[in-house]
Amino acid sequence: PEQQKRWRLDGVPIQGGSGPENLPGPADTFAAYGLGWATLSNCPLRGTKLTGYEGGIRTPCIVRWPATIKEGGQLTDQIGHVIDFMATFLDVADASYPTALGNRNPLPMEGKSLLPVFQGKQRKGHEMLAWDTPRDHAIRRGQWKAIRSRGSQVWQLFDLEQDATETTNLAASAPEVVQSLSRDFERWQQHVNRKK
Repeated sequence: PEQQKRWRLDGVPIQGGSGPENLPGPADTFAAYGLGWATLSNCPLRGTKLTGYEGGIRTPCIVRWPATIKEGGQLTDQIGHVIDFMATFLDVADASYPTALGNRNPLPMEGKSLLPVFQGKQRKGHEMLAWDTPRDHAIRRGQWKAIRSRGSQVWQLFDLEQDATETTNLAASAPEVVQSLSRDFERWQQHVNRKK
C-alpha cells in the first residue's frame, strides 16, 4: 500500500496506511484494520464504530482504582455513558457542579455518577439514552432500542434483553413502542440542538 508521510505534533514522522509492514500499535504508526476486521472485532455485536448498533456504541470501561475497586476487578452489566464521567469526577472529589462560569450559566449536567458501580453497588441508571452517530439515529429506553439510518424514516426495534446482537427487528410487532421511542428521540434531538 502507498505510504503517506505525516508527522506527530512533536515533529516525529509517522507511517500511515495499513499492511503487514505496518502493524497497529507502535507510536510511529496510525495503522488500522478495515471494515471486515472491524466487524469481526465487535463479534457477536452488530455494527461498527460510527453506527448506532451495539457494536458501534457498546464499549468497555476499564478502571483501575486500588483504593475503591477490589483486586481482581469486577464485571458489571450496568450501563454507563461518557456523559457520566463529569458526575463521577465531582462525586469522587465531593465537589459541586458550577452554577456559573464567569458571566455565563453552564448547561445542566445530565450524567449520573458511576461511583456506585465502581464500589460494586447498583445505581439507578439513565431512563433513556440517545445517539446521533454519523450513520444512524438510535435511542434506548429500558430493554428497548430503536435505530434508523440517517435520511430514513423507518425505525428498527430490538429487545436488548432478549437480543443483544440486534438480529430480530420487532418494529412490525410493537409499533406503539416504535412510536414512543421515535417521539422521545425527536424531543432529545431538539433538546441537544438547543444547546449548540
